[in-house]
Amino acid sequence: VTLIGFLMLVISSKLSRFWGLLIGVMLLTSWWFFETARYAFNPFVLVPLSFILIFLLVGFIQGKKINFILAAIPIGIGFHLEIAGSVAFLLFYSLIGFWAIYKKQLGFKFFVGGFLALSLFFIPHLISELKSGFSQTYSLLREFKQPEGAFSNIQFLTFTKYLLGQISQITFSHNQVVGNFLFLAFILEMVS
Repeated sequence: VTLIGFLMLVISSKLSRFWGLLIGVMLLTSWWFFETARYAFNPFVLVPLSFILIFLLVGFIQGKKINFILAAIPIGIGFHLEIAGSVAFLLFYSLIGFWAIYKKQLGFKFFVGGFLALSLFFIPHLISELKSGFSQTYSLLREFKQPEGAFSNIQFLTFTKYLLGQISQITFSHNQVVGNFLFLAFILEMVS
């Protein structure tokens, strides 16, 4: 509810009160939003963290350089809550950073500063690993090495085909090739 109220205020200030209220009502009545918000445990914090991350990165793109460093905060918090989603946050953050360096909107110092701020969130994990004799690291390495480990039945190609199918359904549902082409053209247009 707090997130929706915050979104309504931001959208109202950027567009109008009508759009802020409309989007707020749509989110309040969206079953998917509700289900995602209570996914693994209540409350599932990655949903509001994703909005905060997006708002900070949009502010960065609009010229507030400090927002790039501040955007490391929701990613760092996310790594303490749910690693899989936070890896996606980190990839998104990295891509925006590399894009901004390419477009000369971000200096290398701010880029490194963002990742240094993010690294502060890993200090508790490092202390835990040092105290336990790197037990989690050894467990992860075992999963990679053993033939029946967690990564033994990965079907990367099947997943890639499925993901491309989902993208094409959203972009242009009548033809997968055209849908993927339009999506790629849109991404390339945004980057250029």
